[in-house]
Amino acid sequence: MVQESAIFKEKSLKEKKCIDLLNKVIFVLNQGQHFAENEKSQLFFNVNQLFQVPQSQRSKLYKNIRRLVYVLIKELNVNENEVFMVISCLTKDVQLTDNDVFKANALRVLTKIIDEQYIQNIEKFMRQALIDKSQHVVSTAVVSHIDLYKKKGHSAEVVKKSTNELQDKLYNSPDGFIQYQALLILFEMKKNDNMACLKLLFQLTQKQLNSDIVKCQLIRYIKVSLFTNSAIDKKTANLFLGFIVSKLSKEGESVQFEAAKTLCELHEVYGSVIDVEPPFQVLTMLAS
Repeated sequence: MVQESAIFKEKSLKEKKCIDLLNKVIFVLNQGQHFAENEKSQLFFNVNQLFQVPQSQRSKLYKNIRRLVYVLIKELNVNENEVFMVISCLTKDVQLTDNDVFKANALRVLTKIIDEQYIQNIEKFMRQALIDKSQHVVSTAVVSHIDLYKKKGHSAEVVKKSTNELQDKLYNSPDGFIQYQALLILFEMKKNDNMACLKLLFQLTQKQLNSDIVKCQLIRYIKVSLFTNSAIDKKTANLFLGFIVSKLSKEGESVQFEAAKTLCELHEVYGSVIDVEPPFQVLTMLAS
């Protein structure tokens, strides 16, 4: 397959053959097959040539090739010197392309492969992507921040600089799934600060939330905090419990189920403070 990859460098691009070969390489990588270092380097170099295809030679199939290229680069796991070769191509896609799919995929690959020493090179593009006009790109940007934060170290510090933009997505995005993603990263960032964590959860209980997935995740985080957060006083606990009880009715089934399940679990700790009859009725209704 490494020798076959020379077709990626040909002046006259055979797009169907390229697609078949890219699919084949991705498949064997996902099956656990490993390439020798020199083979990976050669394959990576050849694949990188597909970024350079002139506009005049790009047919409708080129979009499929480009998507596969992004996947393959993520899967190859090449060394940092080779990664540096492709960073400029990926950042160009993030910064200059009008194709939202290319932009989102390039951003996803960048945060997956980039080494800490190059992270500052994409910090600006990451923050710009959070305010992109395309919700697809914004969603990818939030997920990319999650991936970077998991790397810890300097990557996590870069993510913290985008806290204001992430909070804006949580509180103001019209897309419920983006709100959900923003909630995941913000809670992860604040979970070791008890007061900051409580402030985040309290603010969300006071907002009109329209997404069921956000409501469910908020209930889960409130449960975690009620079990583990030592900064919760009786007044805050009652406020949180009241919020969960309010979700037993006039909500989607997933929210009702999450609220009922959570109240039953919290009853083990809070005892008679929680009336288990309403959540039990909800669970019975949903099971029937």
